[in-house]
Amino acid sequence: VGPTGSGKSSSMALAHRFYDVWSGQVLVGGHDVRDVTQNSLGEQMAMVLQEPFLFSGTVLENIRYHKTNATREEVVRAAKAVGAHDFIEHLPDGYDTELEQRGGNLSLGQRQLISFA
Repeated sequence: VGPTGSGKSSSMALAHRFYDVWSGQVLVGGHDVRDVTQNSLGEQMAMVLQEPFLFSGTVLENIRYHKTNATREEVVRAAKAVGAHDFIEHLPDGYDTELEQRGGNLSLGQRQLISFA
């Protein structure tokens, strides 16, 4: 967990050897990932990929998806809890910003935070 764009996904991709390490080292349990098999890495650690699905509608409607009767205050509280409130407030219409299909007008990190809320 960390701020959007801080390299969380890239770090995990390197640790799982989805990308080659070109310089330096990526250590897991003190072992360079280049010296162990992907199978042994997979036995020691797991990664959950999170490709969120957002639908066309507003940010507010997407956050309300699982609790359709949530008040605006509850939606804002949920967004704050996952660290999404600040970027939502900077969208053109805030919580009333219309999202493109699958949230195409947001970054992957922003889509993830909205889906977490």
